[in-house]
Amino acid sequence: MIDFTNVKIAVDFDGTIVDHEYPEIGKEKLFAFQTLKELEKMGALLILWTFRAGKELDEAVDYCRRNGIEFYAVNKNYPEEIYDETISRKIDADIFIDDKNAGGFPGWSGIWQMLVPYELHEQAVERRMASLRKNIFQRIIEKFKQPGGKGGNSVMMFLMLLAALTISCSGRTGKTPVQGSRPSAMARPVQQAMLFRMSAPEENARYLSGDEVRIRLTPLDNGPNPDSVVLSCDGIQVSVLRSEPWEYTVPSSFTAMTGRRSLKAVGYRDDSMQTITRFIEVFSDIVPRIYGYKVLNTYPHDTEAFTQGLFYNSGFLYEGTGQEAGSSLREVELETGRIIRLLNLESSLFGEGITLYRDRIYQVTWQNKVGFVYDRATFRLINKVYYATQGWGLTTVKDQIVMSDGSNILYFFEPELFTVVSRLEVYDNEKKVDQLNELEYINGEIWANVWMTDMIVRIDPATGKVNSWVNLSTLFPEQKRREAGADVLNGIAYDEEGGRIFVTGKRWPKLYEIRVIE
Repeated sequence: MIDFTNVKIAVDFDGTIVDHEYPEIGKEKLFAFQTLKELEKMGALLILWTFRAGKELDEAVDYCRRNGIEFYAVNKNYPEEIYDETISRKIDADIFIDDKNAGGFPGWSGIWQMLVPYELHEQAVERRMASLRKNIFQRIIEKFKQPGGKGGNSVMMFLMLLAALTISCSGRTGKTPVQGSRPSAMARPVQQAMLFRMSAPEENARYLSGDEVRIRLTPLDNGPNPDSVVLSCDGIQVSVLRSEPWEYTVPSSFTAMTGRRSLKAVGYRDDSMQTITRFIEVFSDIVPRIYGYKVLNTYPHDTEAFTQGLFYNSGFLYEGTGQEAGSSLREVELETGRIIRLLNLESSLFGEGITLYRDRIYQVTWQNKVGFVYDRATFRLINKVYYATQGWGLTTVKDQIVMSDGSNILYFFEPELFTVVSRLEVYDNEKKVDQLNELEYINGEIWANVWMTDMIVRIDPATGKVNSWVNLSTLFPEQKRREAGADVLNGIAYDEEGGRIFVTGKRWPKLYEIRVIE
C-alpha cells in the first residue's frame, strides 16, 4: 500500500467537494469525494484550492472552514476565464491533483483503484451506474413532457432510451473489451509489492544544514530486483535508479534550509510497485549567540493594551491589541502614548499581529482565520483575507507578508491574493523553535518574540536558521509584571530611518527603546 502519511496533496476544489455540498456550482466527478476521504484516512494532508471568485469563493471558504481543511483562493481577484495553471503551483504541496493538468491527471477512478481493493471499485461502479440509469430515464421523461416532445425529437428520444437500456443491461457504458486482449490499467489495479527496503536514512534522522543525504536501498533477499526506482526529494524527482548500487547522494543544497524534508522512493517491476517515504529533520549548523541589551529611552504605554502587534512608521507607533471584546487597531503618539486613532474590532474577534505593506495595514485574528486590510491613513476597511491556520504575528519582508501561527513555521504570503507562496521552519542547532509570536523585520533578519518567554529569536529568512537570541529577562521581570497586572513580553517595532528598536509587552506600562549589546 502506498504510504500517504503527511504527504501534502493540493486538490482542485472544482468537481470534488463542491458537487456534494453545492451541486449548483459543482461538476460531477466519479469517485472524487470517496477518494479524498480515503486519502484523509491514510494520513494525507489535503489542501483544497480554487480559481473561483465572488459567491462561489465564499461557499468554498465556508465549507473548508467548517471542516478544518486547508484552503487557498488562487487567482481570486481575476475572472475565471483568465487561467494560468502555474499559479496553483505556488501552493506548498507534494502532489497536485488537477483535472485540467494536460497528461498529468490519471482520473479519479484511476486514483481510487490505487487506494482500495478492486471489489470495492466494482461495487462503486455499480452504484454509479444505477444512479446514471435513473438520471437518464428521468431526462427522457422530462423531455417527453415538454411541448412537441413526441414529435420532432423522436429520434433523439430513441437514442437516449437505447443508451439507457444498454447501461441497464450491462452495467457498463457499452464499451466491451476485445476477447483475449490484456485488461487495461483502468480495469486492473496496480499490484502492491515488496521489492526493497530503505536502509538509509532512518526515519526522522537528524542532519545539519549543508549535509549531504545518502539514500541507500536494499533489495529483498531471494526477491526480484526492481526494474527501476524513482527518487524524489520534497516532491521533486531527482534521480532514477535502474541497477546496483541502489544508492544516491542528495546534494547539500537539499539541506540548505532547516526543517522536515521528505524523501520518497517508488520502485517498479512489471505491473507491481512499491512506495517508501521517509522524513528527515534538518537543524541549523550555527551555534547561536545570546545577546543582552541596553535601554536608551522609555515611553508611556497603555496598560489596557493587550499588545499583539506593533510597528513604527513616519513618527508614529501602530499597535494591534487582543482579547475578545477588547481587540483594536491603534495609531499612537510615541512620546506621549496618546491614542490618535482607534478602531475597535467586533467583540467576537481576537486581534493579533499587524504589519504595513505599502499604504495598507494588515491585521490577523487568532482563531477566526480571517484578517483585515485597512487604509493606513484612515483605517478604512479595504478587504478581508483568509488563511488556514491560527494567526499570531505579522511582518513584511520585501514584497511578502510573513505570518506566525504559534508553531515553528513562518508562512510567506503574496499580499494581493493572500496566498501562501512558501513556508519556513525555524530551527537552531538543537531543536525546532516554536511558539513564535510577534514579528519584526530588522536589517535582513526576522525577529520574533517567543511566547511565554523573555527571549527574542533572530531568524535568517532565507534558511530558517536561528542566528542569535536576545535575552530581555531583566527588562521588566516577571515578579514586577505580576505586581502591575501585566502579562508577557510581546511587541517589537523598528524605526528603519533612525535605526531604533522598540519593545514592550501585554499591558506593560512602558515601551522601551533598546540597543543590543554583547
